Parts: sequence; C-alpha cells; structure tokens
Amino acid sequence: MAIDIKVATWLYKFIKSHPSIQRTLDVGLGEGASAMTIMLATGLKHTAIDSLQFTKAGLTNIARFGFAEQLEILAGLSSLVLAELRQSSRVFDLSFLDAGGRIDDLFVDFHFVSAMTTIGGFILIPDNDRPTVLKFINYLQTNRPDFQVLQDHKISRITVVQKLSQEDLRHWGDFHDF
Repeated sequence: MAIDIKVATWLYKFIKSHPSIQRTLDVGLGEGASAMTIMLATGLKHTAIDSLQFTKAGLTNIARFGFAEQLEILAGLSSLVLAELRQSSRVFDLSFLDAGGRIDDLFVDFHFVSAMTTIGGFILIPDNDRPTVLKFINYLQTNRPDFQVLQDHKISRITVVQKLSQEDLRHWGDFHDF
C-alpha cells in the first residue's frame, strides 16, 4: 500500500530537517511513493529493494516522474538482498523499513538494516498502528539498548528509531519480555 500525501509530506520534512541523511535505503518499493519522496528530499541516488515488482507499479511511477536515474533497484526477497548488501559493507543514514507487516520479516530485515545503519542514522518503520509492528517496536524498546525509539508519529503512522552505538553489547542470553 502506497504512502499517502500526509505521510509523504512528513517524510520529506523529516529528511530535510536532517541534512546528514545522504545514503538511503527503501526496503519495499511498492508503488514507489516513499522512494520518490526520499529522492526528492535528498536529491541523491537511492537504493530500493523489492520482491513484488510483478506489477511494475513502483518502477513505472518512478520512471514517469523522472527519478529512474536516481534509483538503484535490487529485486529479490529483502532477507536475501539485505544479507548481500551487508556483505558488501554498504552503510545507510536512513532506511525506510516497509517490506511487510509480518513480525518475523521485521526481525530479519531489522537485523540486517541495523548492522548497516550509521551511528546517529535512522530507521523508519511505517504502519505503527498494526499489531505486529507495535509488538516489534515494544521489542526494540525493551531489548535493543543500541537503538532509541524517538517518536511514534500518529499522523504519519511512522516510528523513528535512531542508532546510538555501533556495537550491540547484549550478552547472548539477554532477553526482556516484550
């Protein structure tokens, strides 16, 4: 489902208010609205992962609005593509984590994206009104001291998570119920 104009406006303003955001990743291209908003806000090349481009809606929209040259599209399951990106030592200042609402997908995608996020960088998690996303946000707040949940935006339905440190210093057995 595409982001609406309220979410796109919020996303644009968020990026513009953080000029350090240069390297960006979109996990889940969909109809291309978040990718185009990110490219418009930064004016820079943007990387997007999508396994659902059988309709080609996102790529069609991006080409129609003149953003095709700015987009690096990586087709495939996010878990597999993210593993390859991590192996290639890519880093990102902002990731829009919207590949799906299943909690297991959120855990896997966040695992890889978190390792590629710069210190001080952001991971934006949309659809924070969905039960699985809310549960995942609870996990982050109780189990990931290397990240801080900054804001839960009700209007945009986006949760902003910021990386505080490079290392995940949890002991292998650390766990807090969420």
